[in-house]
Amino acid sequence: RLFIVIGPCSIHDIEAAKDYAARLKVLADEVKDTIYLVMRVYFEKPRTTVGWKGLINDPYLDDSFKIEDGLHIGRQLLRDLAEMGLPTATEALDPISPQYLQDLISWSAIGARTTESQTHREMSSGLSSAVGFKNGTDGSLSVAINALQSVSSPHRFLGINQQGQVSIVTTKGNPYGHVVLRGGNGNDLINKLSTVTRDPDIILLDINMPVMNGFETINWLNEHKPDIKTIALSMDDDEETIIQMLKAGSKGYLLKDIHPDTLHSALKEVVNKGHFYTDNVTSALLSGFSKRDDEDGIASFSERELEFMELACSDKTYKEIASEMCLSPKTIDNYRDTLFKKLEVRSRIGLVLYALKHKIVET
Repeated sequence: RLFIVIGPCSIHDIEAAKDYAARLKVLADEVKDTIYLVMRVYFEKPRTTVGWKGLINDPYLDDSFKIEDGLHIGRQLLRDLAEMGLPTATEALDPISPQYLQDLISWSAIGARTTESQTHREMSSGLSSAVGFKNGTDGSLSVAINALQSVSSPHRFLGINQQGQVSIVTTKGNPYGHVVLRGGNGNDLINKLSTVTRDPDIILLDINMPVMNGFETINWLNEHKPDIKTIALSMDDDEETIIQMLKAGSKGYLLKDIHPDTLHSALKEVVNKGHFYTDNVTSALLSGFSKRDDEDGIASFSERELEFMELACSDKTYKEIASEMCLSPKTIDNYRDTLFKKLEVRSRIGLVLYALKHKIVET
């Protein structure tokens, strides 16, 4: 059977996760003869700089960092899913937390950022599940292959025992390691297209990629593979970015936190009509093509960015802001990080001071 890990990018809402699981269980039973579905239950988020690090680290999404609560909440969810009959998958990021959760995990992933880490290779050699190592962030396979050689061997390292005491851990090696291929950048796509006998009808294209980004990739596709339609799939909802991708030839622009039904509709409409525009794309087309007034040297903002800034100037937590804007916490993280970069500030205080100085909000 084909083995598929499927589910949300990360778990932040327990009730939503259970609702998703109930729906997935129905589908899993329908396709069980040909496909083995495993629910993605990721509790930890790797961060290159800063941001919400996942349910275990900050279960209430308010920077309270009640990690003990996060472990209890995460384990209870895994128990509930196991009782439903759904196998689960997660990313083994923190080297200690698997001791509390691993007996309820069917498959573990080691991310592209940590595949090269000796600590994670040693830890994986003792995990009681199959472990998939992603190829590197640059798309190369060598680090993942080296990881497989390491994880299959016995290791000794400092860890904790079942009582939570610091101990010397000895592992036997994990014979069930394997490589999880991920597209690193546009170059990987070009190499893949050179090996296929039939080009795909549609390509979902990320924008922020190393080596060869989405803009460079779509320009290459326009020149060498003009019959392939592309849909941009990104966390960036900035009007300038949306317009740039549409001008470059993208047939649609989707945010990564869209509902699966929207993705399905987008694929059908691009095939049948040649394009698919969501509300945020329509808004960008209506307002973004007009020349913006920058005489005062003030940065330009989308309506949603302005709404976020106004709420950020209140006493609301990021979790409350996400709820009020009807967005996921990770999208709120993206708004915050984008604005920090755009305004060259490092904290919420800096953002508030900017908003007050330029009268974006009133005191």
